[in-house]
Amino acid sequence: MNPPVTPALPLFQGSRLFLLPLVLIACLAGMVGPMPLAMMRFLPGALNTGMEGVWSLTGSYHLALALALPLLGYCCDRVQRRRLLLSALVMLAASALAMACSSNLGLAMASRVLAGIATAAILPAVLAIVADLLAPTKRVAALGLVVMGITLGTLLTPMVVGILAQSLGWQGPLVLLAAGCLGVMLLAARWLPRAPTRQVAQAAAGASGRRPLLRPLLALCAWYGVGTLGLMVSSQLLMSDLDFTLQQALYVSLGHGLGMAAGNLGAGWVRQRLGRDEDQVLLAVLLLALSVLAFVLLPRSFQVALGCLGIWGLALGLGLPAGLAVLVGRAGAGAGKVLGGALGLSALVVLGGLPLALWLLMIGGTAALGVVLVAGVGLGVCLVVADWWVTR
Repeated sequence: MNPPVTPALPLFQGSRLFLLPLVLIACLAGMVGPMPLAMMRFLPGALNTGMEGVWSLTGSYHLALALALPLLGYCCDRVQRRRLLLSALVMLAASALAMACSSNLGLAMASRVLAGIATAAILPAVLAIVADLLAPTKRVAALGLVVMGITLGTLLTPMVVGILAQSLGWQGPLVLLAAGCLGVMLLAARWLPRAPTRQVAQAAAGASGRRPLLRPLLALCAWYGVGTLGLMVSSQLLMSDLDFTLQQALYVSLGHGLGMAAGNLGAGWVRQRLGRDEDQVLLAVLLLALSVLAFVLLPRSFQVALGCLGIWGLALGLGLPAGLAVLVGRAGAGAGKVLGGALGLSALVVLGGLPLALWLLMIGGTAALGVVLVAGVGLGVCLVVADWWVTR
């Protein structure tokens, strides 16, 4: 049964300059996670720890992020989103400066937990502001730009931070990150609209709240969480083949990152031609399933791996903005809560699945890990197909 058609709401019609600070904020949020690993050469000596201590800095950040996302997404609907976003940027800057001043692993871990909490406030606030200020037909393109900011921040951090740490010392990138957070905060304070937008979300809640929400939420956690996890362990899968060198594996990883960025950029164009967010999600997950199957089943060569993981990243880049738009369109006044819950569950899938994936790789080889990846993405495909069929 087709859902009722609702008239267009009087959404924000002013300058689209508000997107620039939001994309920059997303880029800074994407840079925070990989920073300790990018400074792997310098942190053990500076913090008097070993490599396992540096990995614990990354783990503490991601655990704090995953656990705080649902709570701060809920808070995003209860306070003014602009104010929450600006406060979180100050917190993120303070966490970066605190880590730069740390002299032992305990203080550094505390600063990383603070950074995870700040990022957990930033992500749902940025996405909810975009959803509030733009009409449903424009959301996917804008959400694609914001997600591209996160993608680029994650991709560029290992190279940029490594160069800066070598020339400025390990504290240099952290001080620059803090300065960037404060600078973008001033830009956001100037360009983000001051008028509250909750009335718009409440006006949409009556129509969207009746449509199923749990199914696309679980589907996003399945296909996006497992798809992201698969990309993270793809280097280990490739290195298990003796024909692959570390340099080739890094090239393939760069290929899937560029594919994801291309998908983010093209998400709005695809949405215009398909007409529905659900159609784009269906296209993306089918493309993802085909790329995962090809990567697992085809004989591995450099060209095959590069093509499969490039399409894999492209599918995730196309699907995530559309999947978030589906959730926002059905969440009504609870957009922040739903976005925070979706991102938090996806992060927990990755965080909990990573050690399991590496364990499977050790005891069962690439075949066992491949079966798990195919099964996880297949679950997401089933949920997406069911949701598409019900709402078509």
